[in-house]
Amino acid sequence: MKNKIFAGLAIVVPAILTSLSGCSEIPEGFIPDKIVYAQNYVIVQQGVDKTTAAPNVNGASYPLKFRLLPVKDKDGNITTILTDSVTTRIWKEPYDYKTDKTLDAINAKLTEEKLPVMTISEAAGQVRFSSASSEVPSGEYTISVEMSNSAGTRVYNDVFVASLERTKIYDHSPSPEYSWADENIGWSNGETPATYEIINDEQGPNEIHLYVYDKNDTPFSWEKGEIILRGDDRSSFEQVSFDDPIYSDEKAVYKYPFAPFPFGSGGSTGLDFYYRIPKQYVKYDNPERGGYMNIVFHFQALIAGTWTIKIHYPHITRIPG
Repeated sequence: MKNKIFAGLAIVVPAILTSLSGCSEIPEGFIPDKIVYAQNYVIVQQGVDKTTAAPNVNGASYPLKFRLLPVKDKDGNITTILTDSVTTRIWKEPYDYKTDKTLDAINAKLTEEKLPVMTISEAAGQVRFSSASSEVPSGEYTISVEMSNSAGTRVYNDVFVASLERTKIYDHSPSPEYSWADENIGWSNGETPATYEIINDEQGPNEIHLYVYDKNDTPFSWEKGEIILRGDDRSSFEQVSFDDPIYSDEKAVYKYPFAPFPFGSGGSTGLDFYYRIPKQYVKYDNPERGGYMNIVFHFQALIAGTWTIKIHYPHITRIPG
């Protein structure tokens, strides 16, 4: 009896193996029907690098490979304007404000290449728009991508809309800040009572004209030392400008080669620029305040031309030097 059972098993097992070998091979991994970019309407300020977040791939198996598909314009027509190559400035080495003080020094670190405005990370799916976006027409563009992994390849149409805009031509802080200090009173907190005007003349030379006014719209004199640099490694236009600044009674003038400018930090505070008015040149409306006044503001020009920055402080009076 035992011999008969074993004989039966010997026949059944090969039969099962034969049956399994005849089945189609089950694919490895998983690829979803849908992926999601968290921002499905991405605003791209022309002339400024912009990279999206990676998409939510809904449990897809790694590794992944992404590819851009044809782009549609706002009328639904296929366009290659974002994937055609355009002349793009590339930094071969990082900008260093301490050494890169001439156009020759900057050009030695730059190269120009023909690259598309829009590219995609093959491994993660982030979509990048380069600063060369300033060279293509504004408007809305609908983006589609392809994703592949061990389970196959899927096309994901219309995953987000990129709106290329030129509504922002400079970057700045909400309001210039100041703080005051006195050996008897101590430090104040930063305060932001100032107003300012920022004007661009795109046809003018590449310069920044910086004015600081008191409550009577009287400018502080740069030439007479009524505005000076901070005595530490905080950023200033003096550190990032080209050639020596030009100081007059009314303003300071800084030259630059092209935008966006500044190219990077001019010290330990990034694009926040710091100055000081010595205490003998300033009187505060509030009698509880005294000492020198520190000024800080954030600025980056996104297009070229002559920039005029006028900062107005309504609660101080200039004491002429």
